Amino acid sequence: MSLFRKFVKNAFSAAGFSITKIPKNKISHSVTPENKPTVDDLQFKWIRDTGFKTVIDIGANIGQFALRIRDILPDALIYSFEPLPQVYDQLLHNFRSDPLFKGYNFALGTSVEESIIYLNEYSPSSSILKMGNEHKAHFDYAIKETPVTIKITRLDDIFSDLDLEGPILIKIDVQGFENQVIDGGLEVLNKCKMIIIEVSFKQLYQDQPVFDEIYQKLKSIGFEYSGNYEQLLSPKDGEILQADAIFIK
Repeated sequence: MSLFRKFVKNAFSAAGFSITKIPKNKISHSVTPENKPTVDDLQFKWIRDTGFKTVIDIGANIGQFALRIRDILPDALIYSFEPLPQVYDQLLHNFRSDPLFKGYNFALGTSVEESIIYLNEYSPSSSILKMGNEHKAHFDYAIKETPVTIKITRLDDIFSDLDLEGPILIKIDVQGFENQVIDGGLEVLNKCKMIIIEVSFKQLYQDQPVFDEIYQKLKSIGFEYSGNYEQLLSPKDGEILQADAIFIK
């Protein structure tokens, strides 16, 4: 889910409203009305048909991606990582009845340590990196930050704790900390078939890698860029700032 769409949904929830998805109109196609696929059916059919058995959700927030992937892959094991304590509590609540879900209350990086994360007033914008001027310019509703101490470990260090049945899908949404997650999880990444990773075309956080760097890093370990799951447009001027890029081995 893109940053702006997540913000709208959370804003409505905070105001006491719930958002109910209305079925999209059927696509014009030469099939019978009963068998005609919806837009969502076509968008996610290829993911469903891949038959992923394990999903690793890095930067889970309250489970927006995991809830969507659960609809698509009802029998997959989902492992979600979310370092912010209050956000993690909501994540666990959202999956309280899901026996195929396991949550971890720490971030992933290149070493085992404690670190500061900057809790943003809009929690999906929280990052271990300091916010950049581009972020402030495009997202004036997500500027205030509070430092919070969190734990970091390496994905490869907890590999033995995970039942990594393949094929494996990994999603990474860590607001500029992508290089550290990748470098600390190369053993696990090399076993997966698909990575969906949030990439930026502008430096929204200080020292953040942009798309070209992430592209080259994942290409060097055998992944091919295969398009975008979603794109984030600036609410100020419509500029494309980020995308959930898909890489396949």
